[in-house]
Amino acid sequence: CTGIIEIGGYKIRCHNYTNGAEGWLTIGESIERSCNVTLIRIAQVIGIDEFLKYMSEYNFGLKTNIDLAGEARTASLVFNSSTMGPTELATSSFGQGFNVTMIQMITGFCSLINGGYYYEPHMVSKITAADGSVVKNIEPRLLKQTISAETSEKIREYCVQVVEGANGTGKRAKPAGYRIGGKTGTAETVSASGTREKEDYVVSFLGYAPAEDPQIAIYVVLNRPNAREQDLETRKACIIAKNILTEVLPYLNIFMTQELTDEERAELEAMQIEIREQLSANAPASDVSGNDVSGNTTDTGGDPSAGDTTAGEDGSAAQPAGDDPSTTGGDTANGAEADNPYVNSDGQLIDPTTGEVITEDSDGYDVPVSGILENGAAGDSGGDTQNPME
Repeated sequence: CTGIIEIGGYKIRCHNYTNGAEGWLTIGESIERSCNVTLIRIAQVIGIDEFLKYMSEYNFGLKTNIDLAGEARTASLVFNSSTMGPTELATSSFGQGFNVTMIQMITGFCSLINGGYYYEPHMVSKITAADGSVVKNIEPRLLKQTISAETSEKIREYCVQVVEGANGTGKRAKPAGYRIGGKTGTAETVSASGTREKEDYVVSFLGYAPAEDPQIAIYVVLNRPNAREQDLETRKACIIAKNILTEVLPYLNIFMTQELTDEERAELEAMQIEIREQLSANAPASDVSGNDVSGNTTDTGGDPSAGDTTAGEDGSAAQPAGDDPSTTGGDTANGAEADNPYVNSDGQLIDPTTGEVITEDSDGYDVPVSGILENGAAGDSGGDTQNPME
């Protein structure tokens, strides 16, 4: 990677070009570092016709037919054979110059990491009545295969490099005790003045967990983050994703895949997060069906609801059927885990040493810094946040 390339009279740089040329990189290292020049060269080899074919395969420019009212066809927001030239091909290779919806993006991404299978997205997998009976089942509907299983496996490897690699742009997204994969994104957007003057950006993290057996996908987007240098704020999207996954994965009974370090254990205890250390290799399979990677965004009982937005855009994660979001999971009275030292039999937060009930007025009371609180006050997330788990 030279760090800079000239296309159609324009010089296109990698985001870290100030550090000089990267030299020879593998495809995995290019994905890990978000190397624009490598992706441009790959697109040039593929060619315009093949590139546009793949965009259509992932329904960019088309409806996903998600069961929500008002989904628009977005053909006018993407290039076609008449409007894409060498420069447009180059910028499109790293996600610049065209627009897609959040549901288009996460649905296409799920097909990349689930073996190549593109499912029609749904907001719920089933609806249940108050007595627990199933009112309606919504089965995953497979529409097509976008890539081979072998290619999907390779892409998962690249996505893990993004989080775990020495130069990975998504290192801050890793939750304690879990291996995950993902990809960061940075795109110029129209500024307040109505021009593209490299003032305003959209930054994001799109990932899945656990890396060994993907169960859920998550997409966090920050539109014009509240920072002086917005293009450097992918770390905040990663931190929000980490905070969400830290709470969601144990709630879904998805067991840890890695041993905790002392530092990680202390971090989770400070956040009052239940530690489920039984490694997933020895744990029973979770009952999570779909955006999980098989097409459904949430699994809910009674009122159909789904992950909403993070900082004005979209962050989504799965939720199991019929569970009360106010509990921590498990078969215990009042939603409290029997072996949870932080909760008594009445479901109240207690001091594990003294057994005294903790309230917001108690000395040393710490609000869990999960980044998903409704008031957006916790976590190193930056900007104004909404509760993405509403």
